[in-house]
Amino acid sequence: MKFAQHIIAVLIIAGFFASCSNEASQVDPATSATLAQDQVRIVNVESMVIVAEPFQDFLNVIGTVKASEDINLAADGNGRIVEMMVKRGSRVAKGAPIAKIDDEMIVLEVSRLRAQNENARENYERRKAIWDKDKIGSELDLITAKTTYEQTAASLKLLELQLERTVIRAPFNAVVEDILSEVGETVAPGTPVVRLISDGKVRVRAGVPARFAESVRVGDSVEITFDELRNEIIKSTVTFVATSIDPQARTFNVEANIPNQGGKFKIDMVSNVRIQTRSYNEVLVLAQEFVFRNEDGYQVYLVGSDDNGNPIAESRQIATGAMFNNRVVITNGLKAGDEVITIGASSVENMTRIRVSNSGTTGVAAVAQ
Repeated sequence: MKFAQHIIAVLIIAGFFASCSNEASQVDPATSATLAQDQVRIVNVESMVIVAEPFQDFLNVIGTVKASEDINLAADGNGRIVEMMVKRGSRVAKGAPIAKIDDEMIVLEVSRLRAQNENARENYERRKAIWDKDKIGSELDLITAKTTYEQTAASLKLLELQLERTVIRAPFNAVVEDILSEVGETVAPGTPVVRLISDGKVRVRAGVPARFAESVRVGDSVEITFDELRNEIIKSTVTFVATSIDPQARTFNVEANIPNQGGKFKIDMVSNVRIQTRSYNEVLVLAQEFVFRNEDGYQVYLVGSDDNGNPIAESRQIATGAMFNNRVVITNGLKAGDEVITIGASSVENMTRIRVSNSGTTGVAAVAQ
């Protein structure tokens, strides 16, 4: 009895599956294709038609203000300082007296040598006149008299130069930053007397990473700003580019001059330096977020179509150039008129089906907000 029941159950189950199979075979082929199409992943994207445009490449670095000339002015001779003619913060013109060194002994020696030199001159001229007229006397005496005159003249000139240098003078227009020697102090040649910083012009020095060694040149345009002086932009040019790299910081120095009327830019003040390294008239530019790195370099996605005319994402290998402010120059792989996927590009792969909501828009790809 039980065996018969098992046979009946097996027949019922077999009949059920046969019925399902017949129903499936009767589905309309068109309906089946529609169902398959509905199951294809389609990504909504936006695109732009890339066009050539101007592009300027900038380099942002931090700089510090340095004096165009910043020296410790030293004494040229020996002696005691008897007068200091400036104070800290004084502005002095080129050639203005800074300090006076005691010259009493030098003045006396100059007077003695002047008298000696005058006597030697008269002796030489008298002997020369007699010799030229009557050949009286010895030619050797004439030569000796001439030598004595020339020697005393040279000694007098040297001493007068020493006397002149007892007054220490400013070598350029400057501000007295510090007094390094006081009245009554004895100084020798090379002893610092005052610190002078040039007045009216300063320079900004910045360290540029070594990898930009080929990008920065003398004459490049520079914009300099200070956090302390908002809304003020100083325009200048690069006046100096170092030929060596700091082995520790791996940077090289560049400098630009800026005016400093009134002294509002203080020495060692920190500044923001923007150097324009390259400028292009007509290049293809994309926002960096639409450029993707792969094992061969970089790629972007274009709007393409499959064999059935359906829109798809098409990967394109590219080469990149200058980059600034999240924008990159495309040097190879694209041409003007190519339709680049922008919004949604990170969600597609090569041959992904897409739906373009703004196909044909022309302009520069902006970074998505």
